[in-house]
Amino acid sequence: MRLESSDARWLLVRLGIIAVIIAVCYLVIMVGMNMFNRSLGLDSDEDGVEEDSGGPAAPQDFYTPDDRLALPEVEELPEGPEASWAMTPCSIWVSASADPVVDSMPEAPGIPQKPLEALFLARRWAFEAGIGEEDLDMVYVFTRLDTIYVDLPEERQLEGLKRTIESRFICFTRLFPLVAGNLMSSYPEGISLRGIEGVFRQ
Repeated sequence: MRLESSDARWLLVRLGIIAVIIAVCYLVIMVGMNMFNRSLGLDSDEDGVEEDSGGPAAPQDFYTPDDRLALPEVEELPEGPEASWAMTPCSIWVSASADPVVDSMPEAPGIPQKPLEALFLARRWAFEAGIGEEDLDMVYVFTRLDTIYVDLPEERQLEGLKRTIESRFICFTRLFPLVAGNLMSSYPEGISLRGIEGVFRQ
């Protein structure tokens, strides 16, 4: 009987030691978890229960303003090749009898860019001639050697366009006016311009 009683006491002692070890491990784990939560900024309230926000946390709750990525400022896009062209004076004749409108426009630096400069000129003339801004995108210019084709959204008196082109370019010697892609019946052979033949062939 004594042997059995000492064995029971020894078993109780062993169980007590195991219980103490488990309690110590539990406390160590709890302290470690609390420290980890504080480092992440996820502190619980005084009762040890996190408050229910009623929905998912907002993204800004997980980082500070210093952690946010700053997007680069959007730079203005270049205007086009004409952005680097020099501005030069230009005269726009609305009609043959009217005084010219003195303006300035980008000047093409070489012959390959002349068709684009001619487009700017034709649209500026169309605006001064009374074609509305909503129709200016319907003004087109096509060139072939020393011939220029100007497509307009509606018929207009063209003597002013003729003088405007002549005052700006020496490389065009004939103008073919079109309306919505169709050659104007009044000018089946185009309009002669005072230019220098062969300039486009240099």
